[in-house]
Amino acid sequence: MPLSTAHKILLCLRYGIGDLVMELPALDAVRAATPGAQLTAIGARPAIELLEGDRRIDTLLALQDFGLTHWGDGGTAQSWGEIRGWLRRENFDAVLDPSHAPPGLAEAIWKHGATIYDAGTEAQDRVLQAGRGGAAAVRASVAAGWGLPLPPSARPRIVGRPDELAFARRFLRQKGLGDIAPIGLSPVASSPLKRWPMARFAELVERLAAMTYAPLLLFYGPQEEIGAALQSMLRDRLPLVAVGALHLRAVAALLAACRLFIGHDTGLMHLAAAVGAPVVALFGPTSPDIYLPSQVPAVGVGGRDDCPWRTTWAFGPSKCLTEGGCLHDRRSCIDEVEVEQVLAAISSLDIEGRADRRRPSFRPG
Repeated sequence: MPLSTAHKILLCLRYGIGDLVMELPALDAVRAATPGAQLTAIGARPAIELLEGDRRIDTLLALQDFGLTHWGDGGTAQSWGEIRGWLRRENFDAVLDPSHAPPGLAEAIWKHGATIYDAGTEAQDRVLQAGRGGAAAVRASVAAGWGLPLPPSARPRIVGRPDELAFARRFLRQKGLGDIAPIGLSPVASSPLKRWPMARFAELVERLAAMTYAPLLLFYGPQEEIGAALQSMLRDRLPLVAVGALHLRAVAALLAACRLFIGHDTGLMHLAAAVGAPVVALFGPTSPDIYLPSQVPAVGVGGRDDCPWRTTWAFGPSKCLTEGGCLHDRRSCIDEVEVEQVLAAISSLDIEGRADRRRPSFRPG
């Protein structure tokens, strides 16, 4: 069955925040190809917060609503029954990308009887092996698996709504930041191996404060202990405006206000790029050749380049991340990144030339 003739479509979204951001151009392609179809998307909370209110999607569901808690979750007898019942009731005639769903959902989908369009990994791996980056790999996989070509100009972007823009203006005004575009910083990451040493991050903040009059926004979300540790190191010497756990679209609005974002290879990095903020990203076990955003001015700063365990040919964690420790020596390769390297990367982006950048700039939907 050609996808264009489908009436009810289920889209299994990529799991992580960064992966979902890279997939965003595919939503335009599937909606353009099936303008009259009912499109249901299912993905992991909180990543799907980015798609709340998105006019390209008719129904948005969280995997957690079926008791699935992580990417490899095989489910339980109860969740299997709920998923099978839901699939029978919805009677989807086409499903996109069950390979991106947890096993507890994917197995039920394969037995459901709908036509499957699966991006798989073969096409994207060829692009990654050629060094063309993650966004290009996603475009290639969508073209191969869904039959929907995406132009090279298709780049991930987050579209802001007027209420979100108003929230960002109000937040920054209440913090006394005036009209000066801030610098966004985030010391968080999903693994300690992906986090720069806190003392070095604190040194970078102090050096930045001496170099620019821009206020500093500290993004740490639900990882309060990491944000508190950095603030404690700088207490009584340098104030940081904290951005704690907020809805992801509110975070996107604040990132769009920033003249620059500095952080690790995380969903926040991809989110910042998708709203148009220049990015300096610190890389350790993951590869900037795959994950560094291409739609904005962006610089990746990494440590050791010769690690034989770093995954450079496919999406997914490097072996050290799955093993829970560095396999090269006792330090993570991100520990080798020096403050001077990061400052040089910042200088290359000419952020002072963006001093009049006002908030927020991402376009209302």
